[in-house]
Amino acid sequence: MNIADASERTTLAWDRSGLSFIVTGFTMVRGVHGLIPSRPLAGSIVLALGLAVWGLFTWTASRRRAQTFAASPARLTDIAPLAIGTIVIGLAAVAIEAAS
Repeated sequence: MNIADASERTTLAWDRSGLSFIVTGFTMVRGVHGLIPSRPLAGSIVLALGLAVWGLFTWTASRRRAQTFAASPARLTDIAPLAIGTIVIGLAAVAIEAAS
């Protein structure tokens, strides 16, 4: 297994996660006729978080790609944006649930 393959799988996983949040938020905003009521505020928050996840990791991945693929540990500047983004998403999920 080489580092480039692992990096590509990680990028695809974060892209998939961000897109899942975006679709979930859109579905919450619109609702599903007869199944899920429309929740515009909560859906907009989830949609914004999905865009943030997708955009944040796309930016981080492009920064990492610009560097060499030498086997080096991730630096704080690589990990911090993802950690902060994950914390913000978790707190937003708790706030959405508390408001429901």
